[in-house]
Amino acid sequence: MEFIITIGRRDHRFSTTEQNIAERIAYYQLKAKVMKSPMTGLRYKVGEAWIPFNYTPFIDEINKIHMRLMDIVSKNLDELEDMEKANEDPLAFHKECHNCGRPTQFYNDACHRHCDDLVWENSYECRRGENCVQCKYIIK
Repeated sequence: MEFIITIGRRDHRFSTTEQNIAERIAYYQLKAKVMKSPMTGLRYKVGEAWIPFNYTPFIDEINKIHMRLMDIVSKNLDELEDMEKANEDPLAFHKECHNCGRPTQFYNDACHRHCDDLVWENSYECRRGENCVQCKYIIK
């Protein structure tokens, strides 16, 4: 499904399944906070028309994911937008271990403390190569 979420006066277009919509809404709530602008609308495409999307049935799941994202995901707008450009799923970098690539739990950047230590201590060579979008913000 195609969606448009409005933050302030800016539209953010994305595609996702209805089963992943809570995650995307939670992400864009976080981005709205970072942008210091209200999230003012969510629409989805039906044929050629854009229809308001009622996300109230997902509100508990949205709130739970949003709280987790507030602990994990960057509050830096440049970083959020770089990661959006690099992947269709803006949370993709948080769903797999930055060190080994295994799936992570709860949107962590690493699957285990050992991988996390390797990433943050910079004692590894990134598996994504020297142009890794995420390393740009990890390695100072």
